[in-house]
Amino acid sequence: PALPCAAFVLATYEGGVAPPGCEAAVTSLAEAACDFRGSDLDLHGLRYAVFGCGNSEYPRRDFNAAGRKLDRSVRRLGGTRVARGGWGDGADNR
Repeated sequence: PALPCAAFVLATYEGGVAPPGCEAAVTSLAEAACDFRGSDLDLHGLRYAVFGCGNSEYPRRDFNAAGRKLDRSVRRLGGTRVARGGWGDGADNR
């Protein structure tokens, strides 16, 4: 059987937050990943990659913060990253 896989492409808005349509999902994943009681959300078996769309003109802590938060959360919940994170920079089109 094929293993599930996902490619996440996520922008970071000013203040280091995910776009309005994604913010609730990113926050929910982060909360589940940090819940000391454990989580019903088990992502073992998920192979994934993340590409963040950021801007280095934002403060350093905010640069691609939403993509990095998503990456950290999925990994803590058992996902396996299959590619290094890609961190795009809109300031110089990289």
